[in-house]
Amino acid sequence: MRSAEELQNDSDDLSVPEYYVTHRECGVCKIAQQEDLMFLMPHMCVMDYPTIEYKGGKLIRSRTLGAGGDCCDFHVVKP
Repeated sequence: MRSAEELQNDSDDLSVPEYYVTHRECGVCKIAQQEDLMFLMPHMCVMDYPTIEYKGGKLIRSRTLGAGGDCCDFHVVKP
């Protein structure tokens, strides 16, 4: 089993030029629904852009669960 440090190092590795992932569920959205705070989700989702930019990538995304989409489609590339 890999250590948490090894997994963290993988997430910091920007030698891969592209990364795709599609999320069909979101834990933050589930909590927001329970607490009647879904109106905040589009603002929270937009924070993914500066977060990924800070890590050295560029996020390309067409929809999010927090904005009412059927999924969150992440496509991260090296700028």
